[in-house]
Amino acid sequence: MDFSQKVKEFTEMIDAELEFFFEEKRKEYSESEIEMLQIIKDFVLRGGKRIRPICMLIGYCLEGNKLHRDIIRASLSTELLHNYFLIHDDIMDEASLRRGKITVHKFFENYYENTKDDKRKFQYGNSMAILAGDILCVYAYDCIAKCDFEDNKKMDALKIINETIIKTIHGQNIDVISGELNKDISQEDYMKMINNKTAEYTFTAPLKIGMTLAGVDSKIQKAITQYARFMGRAFQLQDDLMDIYSEKEFGKKKCGDISEGKRTLFVNHVLENGTDEDVIFIRSVLGKKNLSEQEIEKIRDVFNRTGAGEKVVSVIDESIDEAKKIINSTVIDKGAKIFLIELAEYIRNRKV
Repeated sequence: MDFSQKVKEFTEMIDAELEFFFEEKRKEYSESEIEMLQIIKDFVLRGGKRIRPICMLIGYCLEGNKLHRDIIRASLSTELLHNYFLIHDDIMDEASLRRGKITVHKFFENYYENTKDDKRKFQYGNSMAILAGDILCVYAYDCIAKCDFEDNKKMDALKIINETIIKTIHGQNIDVISGELNKDISQEDYMKMINNKTAEYTFTAPLKIGMTLAGVDSKIQKAITQYARFMGRAFQLQDDLMDIYSEKEFGKKKCGDISEGKRTLFVNHVLENGTDEDVIFIRSVLGKKNLSEQEIEKIRDVFNRTGAGEKVVSVIDESIDEAKKIINSTVIDKGAKIFLIELAEYIRNRKV
């Protein structure tokens, strides 16, 4: 079975469990609360790669454990946590689209589409979306707390979720400061932000939770955690690459990171290596909400000329190579090993 077929089977299994989970929750809600639940459900089930719950399931299987209903239900915690972060992130970024559809705060803003009071619409949309995200955060805990694992393992898994939320918030803090306050950050700080945000909750935490619930050997856990960090770095940089060079909008605006004023590795490279003219231009478009096609083309030209694109690709390749090296030297279940190596290549080559 090839990698894409394996992912398809995992995704179908996870989506089926998500459907069942939300149906269970529906029984707990009164009629007046159903609408919020439906909006949350629609957002979670509108797509996504399900990388996080898949990683958690693989983490559980590293020493040959077989999948069962409780670990599948527990794996939903990482997907629900991801969507909690997405909803709040979209508010902070003032994003209109997520996965090609309207963001949650914009959806709620439309409740006030017949009023001219834009401030009231904005406030209502943000307030309701914050609550929706908070509900998903609680659901993430719920999926682990109510599963049939030993209490000490569940407690350790919940601690990982706590640590992940704190680290992600610290990473987001750097992101917000650099964008909103127009503050430059070093390449080192950008990489630290990636480790705290993308690597932590996309790869490190899901794999660690799966390994924790399975009771995987500590040496294996240490090696897999290193693998996860390299994978998270590559994943985020590939996202940055697609944001700049994609010819179609993958659920958000082209060059959206530039519009949000983010000091990505691309931007840092130009600020450190570009001509005065290049630096002045990049600074002039950072944080500009509505970039023209001409500006987008010039941004790409500057990144190409200064070698920023090559720099990002080289860091992605180095990270993937290091991740694969770790897996190849770690004694784990053969099927899990093959999957983690194939996942690394998927991240290297993924496109919109």
